[in-house]
Amino acid sequence: MKIYVFILFLMTLSFNIVAQTNPEQKKEETEEKPKKTPQEYFDDGIVKFKNGNFIGSANDFDMAIKEKNDWGEAYLKRARSRRYAGNYESAIEDYTIALRINPNAKQAYAGRAQAYLKTRNYNLAIKDYDLAILHLPNAPYLNSLYFNRGLAYQKSLKPKEALQDYTQVLQNDPEHAKALTNRGIIKYQQKQIRQACQDWIKAKKIGNEKAKKNVNKACQCCI
Repeated sequence: MKIYVFILFLMTLSFNIVAQTNPEQKKEETEEKPKKTPQEYFDDGIVKFKNGNFIGSANDFDMAIKEKNDWGEAYLKRARSRRYAGNYESAIEDYTIALRINPNAKQAYAGRAQAYLKTRNYNLAIKDYDLAILHLPNAPYLNSLYFNRGLAYQKSLKPKEALQDYTQVLQNDPEHAKALTNRGIIKYQQKQIRQACQDWIKAKKIGNEKAKKNVNKACQCCI
């Protein structure tokens, strides 16, 4: 019995010594990490977006917005991240908020138009493409705005407007294969077979597979 009590005493003593040997480590374990500032979350979101981590990027912008809920640029960047992640409805909401906070954030029209196009809201997409083209005449992606508006017109069964946009794209970039292919489709539907094939043959030479299939199927007259 005495031996048992002595062993128990030694075990208790050892436990107390271990518990008290490293108080700093215990303190470090209980201390919380310093909280990030909204700017730090914003900067992290930019880096993650550049690295292709769109969901992580959106989460960082979300944290920045929670700390600073009137930050229009953060809404704009979160909208972009959400759009790239395929979360189009939430992206539309963020673009709308960004414009409400800062009506001069005209690039939001371009981003929201893309999201509308992805969700097949073609009429709303066209309205935003109109505004983006109007307010961003020097944007490096202006040709993409014309092409995508043309696509929205084409999907809305408005071939005349679509042809105008695709032609505008080709004036700026004569070797835009997708514009050639889509313009060819509209011309073919309008029974302008030779003109359609001219577009498809050119797109085929550039390397467009869809144009190649169309040439093989419908352009024996013009090869």
